[in-house]
Amino acid sequence: MDFFLLVTFVAIGIFLLKAKDERRRIALLGSHLGQYQIEKLMETLTDGYLRALGENDSERREQIWNQLASSELKLCGQF
Repeated sequence: MDFFLLVTFVAIGIFLLKAKDERRRIALLGSHLGQYQIEKLMETLTDGYLRALGENDSERREQIWNQLASSELKLCGQF
């Protein structure tokens, strides 16, 4: 019985240390990527692509594709 209790405490300790390290790494990554707008630009592009693909009028579709070019260039500049 004592052995299982010890194993349980060790497992809980390892889990807590791992969770603490993971939070630290996420915070570090967030501090480095905070200056970039990658997620926002990707969302804009995805929505725009879906909107362009859903258009029936070819002229309107071409206008949407041309509008997305600036977001694509900004996203490329982030990398």
